[in-house]
Amino acid sequence: MPGLKTDFIFGPITHSPMPSLRLTSLFMLVAFTCTAQVMNVRKWRQGERDTLENGLALVDESYYAKALPFFEHLLNNHPSESFLKYSYARCALHRGDKQHEAYDMLQEIYSKNKKIPDIQYDLALAAFYRHRFDDASSHLQQYLSTKKISPQGLQNATGLQRYIANAKWHVANPSPSRISVLGDAVNTEYDEYSPAINATGSSLVFAAAGPQCTGGLQHEDLGEDIRSQVYLEDVFIAQKEGKLLTRARPLDSLNTFLADRVVALSPDGRRALLYIDMADGHGDIYESVFNGRYFEAPVRLTGQLNGYSRESHAAYSPDGQTIYFSSDRSGGYGGLDIYRATLVGDTMWTNLVNLGDSVNTSYDEDTPFLAGDGKTLFFSSRGRNSMGGYDVFAATMGPDSTFSGTRNLGYPVNGTWDDLHFVLTADGKTGYMSSERKEGMGMRDIYHVEPSFEVKAAPAYIAKGTVRGPGGALPADIIVDIMGSPSRIYTKTFGDSAGTYLVELTPGNLYRVSAGYEGMLTSSITIDARTLAAYTEKTHDFLLKTVGSPVPEPVLASSSTVSAPGGTVAANSSSSVTASSGQGTATSPGGSSPGAGMAEPSAPVAASVVAWPDKDGFMPQTLLQKKSMRYMQKYGDVKAPDLFFLVQFAAVKGRANMYFPKLSKYGRVERLLLGDGYTRLTVGGKYATLSKAFAMNKKAIRAGQNESFVIAMYKGKRVQFEDLERLGVFK
Repeated sequence: MPGLKTDFIFGPITHSPMPSLRLTSLFMLVAFTCTAQVMNVRKWRQGERDTLENGLALVDESYYAKALPFFEHLLNNHPSESFLKYSYARCALHRGDKQHEAYDMLQEIYSKNKKIPDIQYDLALAAFYRHRFDDASSHLQQYLSTKKISPQGLQNATGLQRYIANAKWHVANPSPSRISVLGDAVNTEYDEYSPAINATGSSLVFAAAGPQCTGGLQHEDLGEDIRSQVYLEDVFIAQKEGKLLTRARPLDSLNTFLADRVVALSPDGRRALLYIDMADGHGDIYESVFNGRYFEAPVRLTGQLNGYSRESHAAYSPDGQTIYFSSDRSGGYGGLDIYRATLVGDTMWTNLVNLGDSVNTSYDEDTPFLAGDGKTLFFSSRGRNSMGGYDVFAATMGPDSTFSGTRNLGYPVNGTWDDLHFVLTADGKTGYMSSERKEGMGMRDIYHVEPSFEVKAAPAYIAKGTVRGPGGALPADIIVDIMGSPSRIYTKTFGDSAGTYLVELTPGNLYRVSAGYEGMLTSSITIDARTLAAYTEKTHDFLLKTVGSPVPEPVLASSSTVSAPGGTVAANSSSSVTASSGQGTATSPGGSSPGAGMAEPSAPVAASVVAWPDKDGFMPQTLLQKKSMRYMQKYGDVKAPDLFFLVQFAAVKGRANMYFPKLSKYGRVERLLLGDGYTRLTVGGKYATLSKAFAMNKKAIRAGQNESFVIAMYKGKRVQFEDLERLGVFK
């Protein structure tokens, strides 16, 4: 309403409205035609008139939550204006932390004007959110008795009737579960949601949108309209120290100027699933891997899991071989449904299964999470006996892999607004979820849940601890072998910069857990989980020695066993740990296992003893640079037909800016396309030997490309150094 010079008349309109007002804005004005009340805006400051216009424009397109601050500001300056109270109250119904304020305001307006269209429905909704269920039913009956109710209004009222009946029962029959909002170490006045945890809950990752985010205040679709302004979320992490969470910090390697959201962590916390909005009406699930220093650029999951639809959420099964995800693809029961996909080979997610009508309904089902027992599926649904919006439900998997026994987690876990993203630690004792409630800190918040329902922890063994060397904490390679004849690798993971690691072991096997780091002797422990009968957590710390040091003493279990209901596993029982130490090769990701079986410690392999720094003083900074240097010292001058090496210094989605003046003096900057949607940038061309490529790598690093490293191309395909060794090309 630029240039507005008249009054808002809440009585019969006797003059033409301003042309910038749209239909909903007109509707809101006409709604007050019986009060004969005038809101004089001619004396308002221009900024206030602009605020009113922006608020009405947002309401006009149903951006109620975004409009709320505009009317809140105006109402603080003009507290007696009924139209502002009405506008504020209607918008507050769309904010879970503000809904409790709406009922009194709407009652005041209703006492003065009972002919405002749909106000009985608004009153019913406001009373429902205040848990005044009888009042809500009364107002709703009045609304349903009106003659001019629209088909959409009838549908809304019918849905609200169902919610009122369900909520009244749940609130009258609460569960013993307890829920509390996390403090300001995690939550702010802005949005925090989508919590994801590792098996023990020692790492909490979540999405947050506010001024602290990478992009600041953004404009959706690059528009300048106030309606498009939004903070795009970033990924944050808080870690548990004792019983408290540290202040959350951004996971910088995953944050961009776009919306970034982690939806799940693997049990060891070293893999993350992300939802990435494709900006064309759908979104896909991506995966990022922690490389020992940071989470790498997310890669889109291949196979059938992602389609031309919206895959809004996903979660790993405890063994990592299945992903449960929500999708609005065709062929489901309606809206978002929950599916599962299994891993075939190393990267293909296929064998898609809709979980069926025991889980899915004609309403939306979202945010699935499979508990540590591998059987209990938590998810949120708008259907069934929801007490308002999304409620958290649980279902149990039977021997035939189908789910049944779906149940609402009840009040107070669920409220009358949306409750989503429920996750649970592997011992079944601690949960987190996101909700928007009056007791929160503002908008969506992360809540802590002490569940009363029993999710019996699976008989898994959580081995965790720290890896240290003479100089302090080491981000070591952790390799777990299933010992036998032959032995085979069970999993590989990394310690972080603080040296901490975590692995989850399933029962029925004898395991060897090895910690290694470049230039250090590998140290190992043996864990016997062949007859493991209860969930167990134990701490196993590693102290690595440099090559040439005395053989370290055996690493023994420390700390106490933490078991789920069902008993504690004694240290001398069949699940106790027998420790061993070894002098093996420090192994990089993708490298060979540091030994098999329970044989005597092997002697160090000379080729794995790497000189840091090299003869010209160069010190590699990343694991990939260290790996390149280790193989270069052993195979630096090896040549073979169809083998060459490249120096990669960047990888970007789509096309890349090719102007790199600091690098161009060393040779051409070229693109490398491998068919995965990323453009890899290389410098200097092809090199026949690894030693020549590594020399260029050092130049690129000294020119400012700190993350550059050497890659190998063999017979037209990118291969790992380990593969060249296995194939006999490196010899």
